[in-house]
Amino acid sequence: MRNILNDYLIICRRMGVEAEKLHIIDKDCIEKGIVELICKHNIKKLVMGAASDKYHSRRMTDLRSRKAIYVRENAPAYCHIQFICNGYLIHTRYKGCSFDLNTMLNIY
Repeated sequence: MRNILNDYLIICRRMGVEAEKLHIIDKDCIEKGIVELICKHNIKKLVMGAASDKYHSRRMTDLRSRKAIYVRENAPAYCHIQFICNGYLIHTRYKGCSFDLNTMLNIY
């Protein structure tokens, strides 16, 4: 996991994107730690995984990870979050939205 994260940081640096590793304090509840870090560091943009290992799928169209769902529902509204799976954008929670825009688009 550390090697993969380091590889992502190198890619970000090459592309001119500012990124850094933050360590989650509460290892018993990762999703709460992520939300806590968003608040503590005033994170405005976040990219995270959308699926638990058993649900990785190229055709995935919705969040499958309990952690991703928790972060989507509990992160502050000022944080724009993109959820990815195997390099594909699965879901976006837009900054300032108090509703799930992806679900609203599917209704209409």
